[in-house]
Amino acid sequence: MGIIVSFLSNFMNLLPIAEENQKMLDYAIALTNIYGWVPYSQYVHIWNLYNENQITEDMAENFFEVMQKKEPEIWIHDKTVINEILLELKLDNPPSAFFELLEEFGYIFEDKQTVEEFMKIFQEISNNSRKWTLRGFTPTEIRQLFYN
Repeated sequence: MGIIVSFLSNFMNLLPIAEENQKMLDYAIALTNIYGWVPYSQYVHIWNLYNENQITEDMAENFFEVMQKKEPEIWIHDKTVINEILLELKLDNPPSAFFELLEEFGYIFEDKQTVEEFMKIFQEISNNSRKWTLRGFTPTEIRQLFYN
């Protein structure tokens, strides 16, 4: 019984830390979903605006070094948090860039039908993604502005 009590006690002590780490990661993913990438300084600024427990750039750097080892949806380069797939969309890269990216992650399309289904979904996502080349508008919004 002592082992169970000890486990539960340790678990309850670690739970707030785990929740905080998940919240910090959620902020990073949300910010990179919006911007494609976000410097540590901007991440820290936004975090500190909405959270009582203030962090520093050093704390953010330590956190992201640990998180990168867990292979989340983000990667770290030169004190910047980057969402690789969304960055590809924001830069308006062609589908071939995504095929290369998927290949890097070990995904191989089964047949032509799967490629065609992927292309339909890719086109829908691309048309509704904010593009830097369109000054933050989506292709769908541009079509609505000029052709309606």
